[in-house]
Amino acid sequence: MSLQERMVEIEGRHRRTVPDRVFLVARLDGRAFHQLTRSLDLERPLDTGFRDRMTAAASHVMNSGFKICYAYTQSDEISLLFDPASVPFARRESKLISVLAGEASASISLGLGVAASLDCRLLEMSSASEVADYFIWRQQDAERNCLNGYAYWALRSKGMDAGGATSKLDGMPRKQKKDMLREIAGIDYGSLAVWERRGAGLYYERYEKIGYDPVKGKQVTVERRRIKVDLNLPYGVEHGQLALSQIPAFWSRRNGNMGIDGWVDPGRRTAGL
Repeated sequence: MSLQERMVEIEGRHRRTVPDRVFLVARLDGRAFHQLTRSLDLERPLDTGFRDRMTAAASHVMNSGFKICYAYTQSDEISLLFDPASVPFARRESKLISVLAGEASASISLGLGVAASLDCRLLEMSSASEVADYFIWRQQDAERNCLNGYAYWALRSKGMDAGGATSKLDGMPRKQKKDMLREIAGIDYGSLAVWERRGAGLYYERYEKIGYDPVKGKQVTVERRRIKVDLNLPYGVEHGQLALSQIPAFWSRRNGNMGIDGWVDPGRRTAGL
């Protein structure tokens, strides 16, 4: 075996591909973002500028040759739901992970003005209900982060050090945290901005645009598609349904093939959920 052949064989040993009949979600997480955000002196506990940089990074990835049906971001993470019938790079896992992480890291670095990186993992799901549950779960994490963040910084504003605030909140029931937040900071948790409590979603919407037809010599109305950043997401099961409603086609267990088993109708409950 030649040197070329041996090196190609070594390079290909771990060239795993994502199976055809799965729903694929990529989750990107910020690396050491706690230290990064401290160095940038962002607003606590949640910063609108940082939120905008994260949604911009998600939008950038959606426009980078990936057919992403739905993106969800909260805190320092981004979740991307692929069209199951259109996964690039011949579905090669290592290529997907490296390019997704690279594109997102480049975008967030340019947006923040400092070097920042996100890692990437791929999650393979066998059913629509697992996809819905995933996005419900990440939204629950967003709500937990929001409440803990506000409670923590409320205690810090009263002079408690980091260790003391963390210790006081450890194991405290949610209702007690909300009551404490109202008592010591005058903040009603339910009145906080929806995006703070539920995260932000990105998906495509259709809109009409006025154009000019040079052949007919007149203005015409054309339909275009653009990415919508939704800062008023529904919660729980409805959020799971929203994510599913963006998938153009489902895998049919009846025939075992990836294909159009029925178009997902936004607003309707999907079979299997």
